[in-house]
Amino acid sequence: MQSSKTTRALPLIDAVLAIGVAAALLFSSPVRGEERQKLYVLFVTNAPHLKGIYGSTGYSRIGRGLSDQLAKLGNEHYGFLEWRSINKEVAPGAPVPVLTIYLRSQDVKLGKKSAPFEVFLESSGYLAGSTEKKEPVPKRPLYRPMQTLPKDVKSLNAEIEKNIADFFEKQDLKRSFNEFLGHIPISHHAGVLGNLQRLMVPLCRSQIAAGKDSKMEIDVLSRKSSGDEVPAHLELGVLEDLVKPKDFPAAYRMIQCDVKIFNFGDDIQNYPTWHPRIPEVFDQRVSDNGTLNVYMTTYVKSYIGVDGSKVVTPRQGEDRWERVDPCQP
Repeated sequence: MQSSKTTRALPLIDAVLAIGVAAALLFSSPVRGEERQKLYVLFVTNAPHLKGIYGSTGYSRIGRGLSDQLAKLGNEHYGFLEWRSINKEVAPGAPVPVLTIYLRSQDVKLGKKSAPFEVFLESSGYLAGSTEKKEPVPKRPLYRPMQTLPKDVKSLNAEIEKNIADFFEKQDLKRSFNEFLGHIPISHHAGVLGNLQRLMVPLCRSQIAAGKDSKMEIDVLSRKSSGDEVPAHLELGVLEDLVKPKDFPAAYRMIQCDVKIFNFGDDIQNYPTWHPRIPEVFDQRVSDNGTLNVYMTTYVKSYIGVDGSKVVTPRQGEDRWERVDPCQP
């Protein structure tokens, strides 16, 4: 079913994403693309030992503003998601993914004797609609027994803030974050871009800002000619040599990918590049909700496309820079 014309293959991209352009049934959103997937984030203080040190008023100020800081750092470092600060806990099974960082305290026993308490940070995360608890970041000690706590809440908050920043800076903690974030679907739409042997995800690349070293994956349920429903899995690289089809110029504003690995049921395993059956997979995909998920498994931020967008025009084969906002129609 591979097409020899760009205009024929464009409808292979989910027709639910129509923009009203007959030659390219692509987006449910306007030309700007889909919105980023939201991730709700929250900092919660649950350390009763600290009430005796800072008093009820001081205790109520612990962690103030840290939910906002968590969201700010998340948007700076992992901007393929929209990190949103919230002010109260969300029950497991919510329709959006949730990440919570807790400040906790607990007694510590040394042999038969009870030692003073310890203070630490821990995390919990839930994917959208799931009640399975994840641990995006390992438990991180702040103050061990017998260590001196800060004299005031302002200093304590500064120490907590520094440790939260480490989640985004230190490699071992970043690996844990990536493991959790890489399981959050960032889109439920993708498809073949003409006969150009590349895929497109309708997310504005200047917002997602994924560089060429980023990696993405797609899981999709498709039908074979026999009618059997078969899972397909694609591992993708993010392209920076963006194409701008003459009959669908908006494509260059979105994420374009090449295929690194292709699996399709038992028929095709670990195929290391583009395969002629990929258009068939998207053309015959099962249209029920949740049967196509796009993931950002490795994120390396790029600034290409923010101040100017490098475009390769297939018709002429020449590079040029356009000083426009890549998300504008």
